Amino acid sequence: MLAAVASLASCSENDIPGLEKATDKYIVFGTPSLGFDGAVGDFASNNTRANVTLTSSVDNFQVWAYCIPNKIKGDKDPEKATTRWVDKYMFFTSGADVDNLVNATVNPSDVTNNYNNGELTRWNDDPEALYTFIGLAGNKTYKNYNGANVNNFDYVMENASAVSGSEHGPRLTITLNPNGETITETIITYDTIPAKWPWMNPTIRPKEEEITKLINVDRTYQPDPIYAVAYDLKKEDGNVKLSFSHIMTALRFKIQNFSDKELTITSMKFQGKFYKKATIDFSELTPKMDVDVSQTYDGPFYIIDKNEEVIIEKDNYNYAGGEDNYLLLLPNPKGTTNDNDGNYVLGVDKKLEITYHFENGEEKSKAIEVKLNYLPQPNTKHTAYLNFVGDNFFVTFQADEKTWENGSDNNYIIK
Repeated sequence: MLAAVASLASCSENDIPGLEKATDKYIVFGTPSLGFDGAVGDFASNNTRANVTLTSSVDNFQVWAYCIPNKIKGDKDPEKATTRWVDKYMFFTSGADVDNLVNATVNPSDVTNNYNNGELTRWNDDPEALYTFIGLAGNKTYKNYNGANVNNFDYVMENASAVSGSEHGPRLTITLNPNGETITETIITYDTIPAKWPWMNPTIRPKEEEITKLINVDRTYQPDPIYAVAYDLKKEDGNVKLSFSHIMTALRFKIQNFSDKELTITSMKFQGKFYKKATIDFSELTPKMDVDVSQTYDGPFYIIDKNEEVIIEKDNYNYAGGEDNYLLLLPNPKGTTNDNDGNYVLGVDKKLEITYHFENGEEKSKAIEVKLNYLPQPNTKHTAYLNFVGDNFFVTFQADEKTWENGSDNNYIIK
């Protein structure tokens, strides 16, 4: 079996036994770094796309590497090793041909695990051979509310297709697995059994079916998949450096009190049907992400839990859960702000439900639909402003000027 090495800034080649001048012969991964531009589309903010780090600790990343494509009839075509990606992406019909799904660890204490018993992957003998590397990180296992071990997201890498009229490169599909409190409901469905003879009516038989649905999504477990791609690299380029990007958008809630009384929020939840499945197509040098708008999960997210409260002094502001408390959601890059086409950018049937009171006044509950007049994109941060003016409030959204700050402890610096 072949393996890849993740070479860290704190762990040079000389620190790794038997790896002198490894990059002269072997594919070695350097520390992941900045680079990928993840925001595209109308109204995307240009202020939110640099110096971003992971929101949670990640110790490793998966790698698919492509060099020698297949021929039309399926055999490998070594003569095309030096061909650029834009001319061979559709011919990797049998999948990645180098380091297929290798786990490259970015942890100095586990660096020996990268060797796979000392067996590294050699560069192609032709120094002009061109490789394209695709990386994926952020996947981890946790116990859900029912005590079962689950992955925070699932993924499948689809092989390329050279079929005329539907050519495409590798496609990475990611399905989120949100965690939270669930309930099990019994629903009645019906099976239709065809009639045995034409003059007889079909038989309708009811049956009970149990379904499990989320009733309170735990935003602290929200998946945060990140991916990277490096095109047309060759041996002389040295360590393979991958630049990762979030597929999610980050949203926080800022409460502004423009009244002359102290405001207390005792509960706030974000309700809706949120997207959970995205496919990234690597056919072009700028990957394209599509979201399956038919695949959703139900909220709500409790932004302010019933057991806590947020107090905002008059003519002042506060953040729900703290200034850096962001909710991660999967945006639809092809969404629109048109209420009639149903192709919404952050999900459907979205609304904020808030319970609050002013000073010692009576508690009130209100719900407001969430409609965006611009399009949040992957890899960007945004703030929802809840503006209280007198006894009324309204919501506005704005892209943040501040970036996803540095400060993670995992050596992944992504934008």
